[in-house]
Amino acid sequence: MSFLNEIQSRYPNAISFAAGRPDDKFFNVQYQLKELDTYVAYYAALNNQPETDVLQGLGQYNTTKGIISGILAEYLHNDENVTVAPEEIIVTVGAQEAFAITIKTICNADTDVILVEDPCYIGVTDFAKLSGIEVCGVRMTPNGIDLADLETKLQIIAASKKKAKLLYLMPNFQNPTSSCMPEAHKAVLLTIAEKYDFLIVEDAAYNMFPYHDRPVISLKSMDEFNRVIYIGSFSKSLFPGLRLGVLVATQYIDNDNGKRLRLADEMAKVKAILTVNTPTINQAVLGGVLLKNGCSLASMNKIKREAYKVKRDAMLDALHSHLGHLDETDPLKRISWSRPEGGFFLAVQLPFTITEDHIITCARDFSVLICPMSFFYLNEGGEKEIRLTFASLSAAQISKGVQQLSAFLKLAASKVCKKNNVPEPGIQHQS
Repeated sequence: MSFLNEIQSRYPNAISFAAGRPDDKFFNVQYQLKELDTYVAYYAALNNQPETDVLQGLGQYNTTKGIISGILAEYLHNDENVTVAPEEIIVTVGAQEAFAITIKTICNADTDVILVEDPCYIGVTDFAKLSGIEVCGVRMTPNGIDLADLETKLQIIAASKKKAKLLYLMPNFQNPTSSCMPEAHKAVLLTIAEKYDFLIVEDAAYNMFPYHDRPVISLKSMDEFNRVIYIGSFSKSLFPGLRLGVLVATQYIDNDNGKRLRLADEMAKVKAILTVNTPTINQAVLGGVLLKNGCSLASMNKIKREAYKVKRDAMLDALHSHLGHLDETDPLKRISWSRPEGGFFLAVQLPFTITEDHIITCARDFSVLICPMSFFYLNEGGEKEIRLTFASLSAAQISKGVQQLSAFLKLAASKVCKKNNVPEPGIQHQS
């Protein structure tokens, strides 16, 4: 990611298909900051306090778990069909802190292994490695994590005398592949977690952004065995600068003396060391927005997800227009792309390996920044794939960017073919 940031800074006018950011035209920062007053009035009435005292209190250190847990419990019930008690919720500094808290609370570097989707979001794998914890990748399929490969990896870990403690995954609209687990697969996954005694960290970053009208089913809402730790973010629904996430842990753990402890309470101890408490003013803003909207973000996100669907369609149309009519002699053979049903990304499969030199050339000579899928794999993988993101771009930028990208891909493919002296068949498409 540092490499991509460096290329972006070197070629600032390049259209970026690499940055997975929300569209800032949907940010309503001025309006939403004013909802702090909504929260202040709510809290003052609830606790029979003067509003001035409540407002002053927001400037002070506060409880580690957060001050809006009750509001978030209603939000989770309304939007995710997840029923939890406020004391099982921790308000975090974005989802990234929630991952850090979970790993530091639960995992032992000497004995434990974290399983992850491969490829997956690098924020989790990098923090695990930084903490000295072994990470084991599990193959991905178009239907999410490969459950057969998961069981194989679990058996290998058990034979090594280590413990598979956590499985991190994004079951809905995964980053970077955009895959989505069917409900039946989610049910089987939960039974596997119960059978092998591990916890699942559900990253729900894109649950609010499907491109269909069917409800998105969170893994936590199906959690009959109490195996799922839920982590959500408000960066996409509101704006990333708010830096707020939610961590839900409904489990209990045993300490070294065999005493039964609430996992959320133990996580709060770790958070207290990391950040003391999540900024209360930011929490009050989020609390006010939620109160104003009936403790739901579904209506607010409807406009956004409809717009993101239009962007998704614009990218698919542009890919088809520029790469969908190649004849058998074209050097850009066997190219295909996914059709995401939600989220911010799609994956493109190429007939040649993408290198860092290719990324530089594409940005410098074609004014387009792309992200190799290989960046998201633990070891090998994704060498002939790129991830394209469309959420923060306009339809015009998408059209222009794909046109320029297709020109780069055709040139790169022709050079590879010329080097290898290989004749080229035509193009394939993935529905």
